[in-house]
Amino acid sequence: MIEAGPGAQALRIGIVGAGVMAATHAEAWARCGAREVRVLVRTDRRLPEGFGYSARATVFTDEEAFFAGLDILDICSPTDTHPRLALRAAAAGVSTLCEKPLAPDGQTAARIERAFATSSTALVVGHILRFGTPARVAREALLRGDIGELRALRLSRLSASPARARPWFADVRRSGGVIADLMIHDLDLAEWFAGETESVCAVEAPGLPGGGTASALTRHVGGATASIEASWDFPTPGYESGFDLVGERGIITFRQGGVPLLWETGAEAPRALTERMDDRIDPFVRVARALLRRREQDAAAAGERGIADGGVGRGPVLTLPGSARDAVRAVRLTDAARASVRSGLPVRPERG
Repeated sequence: MIEAGPGAQALRIGIVGAGVMAATHAEAWARCGAREVRVLVRTDRRLPEGFGYSARATVFTDEEAFFAGLDILDICSPTDTHPRLALRAAAAGVSTLCEKPLAPDGQTAARIERAFATSSTALVVGHILRFGTPARVAREALLRGDIGELRALRLSRLSASPARARPWFADVRRSGGVIADLMIHDLDLAEWFAGETESVCAVEAPGLPGGGTASALTRHVGGATASIEASWDFPTPGYESGFDLVGERGIITFRQGGVPLLWETGAEAPRALTERMDDRIDPFVRVARALLRRREQDAAAAGERGIADGGVGRGPVLTLPGSARDAVRAVRLTDAARASVRSGLPVRPERG
């Protein structure tokens, strides 16, 4: 179990969606002490069995009634619905947790970020890997200089197609496809580990129905390069992921189901960077608590601190996990990757 944090006992939490991610978020809010959880669905007033596990959820099909008196909006619906819901929340001053990607494209994501900043309303985006133990302890090791200067990265993420259970994923106009929905995790992590991405060169191959595989090579301002693979073509239900961080004095490796390992040059064996790993819900609890903490801060001041702490530049990105600034950047990285697929050329991600 993770460390204690701010609670949500007195807050009205509203989750949009009733799929796997919505159920996971509902359980995270329950672990934060939430007593009132609303769920907005289209027409079916029955939630899947076990939805949210310990969360007691009230189902709404009327959006106006759902939003009435809401304290926190949690968007777990298809990507193409994110902008309208997020902009409505910003206009109403409702603190918001949004699943990644924040929006279908970088321009829209930036508009959402500005809307929340203008209304001084908290926004956290669920780039969940930043909240998990493996990436966190690996990044801490990088910042300590455990492997010296970072030179190369390899990141991979392979899963069965989510379109098998949720057909909307097969519609690229709605989901953005394998790059926007899956590769975004590792494009974001590569920048978190290595600093600002200077260029992206990507290719994409058609796969199984509703699937696809994409590969990207990114170059970072500090000189490191990253090789990234994402695939929805696992033939059976399953998920595999991992990363290798290659430095001048060693390598950090992680494979799903294991622990991050540090291989130092000259050492006879690796050492574990942590002995404590998360359960499935822990990172989502951290995301929820990040939003609860930001509700207690002035949103504009928090954004200024994030930029003062480093923003994107040489070395690991220093903005806090889940920041809207980094979420916009992640979408722009996927924009660049998709543009590279179309042109066959390296693309420099949009800044600002």
